This record gives sequence, structure tokens and C-alpha cells, in this order.
Amino acid sequence: MDLNDLWQEHKTWILGIVAGLILFLACNSVIGGSFGTEKLKRAMAGHQRSVASSKMYGQEEERQARKLSKELEQRLLSLQQRSYFDPQDRYLLEGKGDYSTHYLTVTSEDEIEMRRAMNTANVDFLAARLGLPASSPTERDEVQRMLLGLDLVTDALTRLLAASDEVLTQLPGQHGLRAVDKIQIEAAPRKRNRSSRGSKAPVQLGEEVTVRLVFRSDSVTVERWLERLLGERALPSSGDEDEVSEAEGGEAEAEHQGPRPILLKSLQVEDVGRESGEPLKVSVTLLALIAKES
Repeated sequence: MDLNDLWQEHKTWILGIVAGLILFLACNSVIGGSFGTEKLKRAMAGHQRSVASSKMYGQEEERQARKLSKELEQRLLSLQQRSYFDPQDRYLLEGKGDYSTHYLTVTSEDEIEMRRAMNTANVDFLAARLGLPASSPTERDEVQRMLLGLDLVTDALTRLLAASDEVLTQLPGQHGLRAVDKIQIEAAPRKRNRSSRGSKAPVQLGEEVTVRLVFRSDSVTVERWLERLLGERALPSSGDEDEVSEAEGGEAEAEHQGPRPILLKSLQVEDVGRESGEPLKVSVTLLALIAKES
């Protein structure tokens, strides 16, 4: 069979294939020109290059951002200094020789002095050993934590006695501080929290030493005592340029003037008296946040 016979026999089929191919090429050209992504990709790439090469802010904006960052750092440092517990030197083991001997000396002296002060103020002091454990700790780190807790206890009780004396002097009809029922120091080392996969680990600010204190007094004494816990270190305002400049110059000693603040973790007041005006039962938890060693 020659080509002429093949053409005559399959002419319709061959013409259909050629027409379909021509139609396909024409449609593909039209669709590609109207809906193709190449132009869009080129436009996006050009826009990205333009954004990358252009400045989003000027020198003035950069200067303001750096200034704000510096002020925030100073503000954070100031807040940290007021949050962390500032221990008294006699409760630190550094440079005190044998830590067991120092622990026994400080704890016995503080207990004798505090019981004398409570007796003078006619306060029923029922708390044993100022909240310290019956058996002396043996590890150095544990001894240090207990001494920091004792520092917190003696400071809080001293301020409580001062508040009571002030109330009794100014308001003779009040009860003042009547009794200290319980003191408990909790100074166990914090366990590390393991975060699950995909979640961020919680921020660890430092070791926590807590003191639970239960006492009986009138409401005015409680109020005056809570005011004394705040200390005298007022927080600076965010726009206080003088304090920022002092901190930059290393003259932040003024922040440490006056009593240190004591953090209050919880407070519960109960009216346990049968008659109105009787002393209230007050349960508080105080917190000493110890900065992590660098």
C-alpha cells in the first residue's frame, strides 16, 4: 500500500489529529500568556530585591531604639535589685570559717535575742527554734539556705514588733501583737522542671526560701506591719532620667538606703475570737528570692 492509498483510506483521521494538535498549541499559548506564573515570579523577586535594598528606618529611629533599649535594661536591673533578697553579712558563710560552728553561733544568738524581745513586749512566743529544723543541717548549701531563712525570719519579726509598739503607743485601745504561734522555714533546693518536647522551659530566677509565719494581732498592727515590709526603696518612674544617669555612672548606692523590701507570697486573716475586737489569726508566707550565682 503506497502513501496515496494510505491517505485516501485514513484522510479523516489524519486531519483530525493535525487539527487537534494545532488547537492544543494555540490554547496552550493563550493560557500561558494569560495565567502563567513566570511573570508573577519575576515581579515578586524584583519586589523582594527592592525591599531588601531600601532602608526601613533612618539614623534617628535607630538612635531612639537604642536609647529605649538602654532605659529598659536599667529599669530591669532596678527591678531585679528590689526583687532579689539582700542578705545581711552575718548570715552569709563566706569568710566565716567553719560553717557548722557559724550556724550554731548565729542561730543560738538570734533565738535568745528574739525571745528576750518578745518577753519584753509581753508577746506569747510559741514558735520553736525560730522555724529552724530540730536537727542541724550538715551540708554547706543547706546550712546557707537555712541561715538566709533565719535572716528573713528575724527581720520580719523585728518589723512586726516595731509595728505593734507603734500601734500600742498611738492607739492604746488596740491589742498589738499578742502571740507568735508558728514559724516554718522551707529552704529545699528547687528542682529543675523538665519541659516537654516542643515547649519552652520555664524561666528560673533563682533559689526560693520561704517562711510561713502564724501570729495573732489586731488589724491595725497587721496593716502597719505590711507597710513596713515594703521597705523604703521606692520604685523609680519610667521617665526618671536622673536615676538612669546615676545607674550609668555606677552611683546606684542610693537605692540601698533604708530597709530592704520583703516579698509577701500569701496572706490569710481569720477572725477566730468569740467576741468582736479580739486579736485576729494571721497566716503569711514570706519569700526570699536568691539570685543565681554567675
